[in-house]
Amino acid sequence: MPEMKRWKCFGVSEGPNSFGLFGVRFLDEAGRFYEVAASSFNVPEWGDVVLVPEDECEEPHFYKLGYEIPERKLPDAPKDVIAAVWAIPRKR
Repeated sequence: MPEMKRWKCFGVSEGPNSFGLFGVRFLDEAGRFYEVAASSFNVPEWGDVVLVPEDECEEPHFYKLGYEIPERKLPDAPKDVIAAVWAIPRKR
């Protein structure tokens, strides 16, 4: 059974790209940062936390939640950025 990790949304593009997908930024509690593409049906709000399954290599499987084109951004976020992102309240 894959391990589930928490990822916090801290950015959503204002509009869709030419394929109708929105850019979404996620950060985990260790500072890993991914940008994924989301259709209008599954765009999270700022501050939302999603549980993403990870494989034995700790690779997140965003596609299982309907997100596309995951891109890891390097380097990992520093501790002050991690703390600031995880302090963002949900907007709903």
